[in-house]
Amino acid sequence: MLTLAKDFMTTFSLAIINPATMVAAFGLIASFDPLGANATTHTSALLVCGVFAGSTV
Repeated sequence: MLTLAKDFMTTFSLAIINPATMVAAFGLIASFDPLGANATTHTSALLVCGVFAGSTV
């Protein structure tokens, strides 16, 4: 079990600090305009949480 947690943290750390992955994800999200012109703080926070959760998978 300890190995699984260590492997998860290693993979997460590498993915979260990779600038190319971050720039590509931001560009892709921006190009689809998922929030539309009427973005609120709540919808923006939901999008950020969804992207964060998706990057941990």
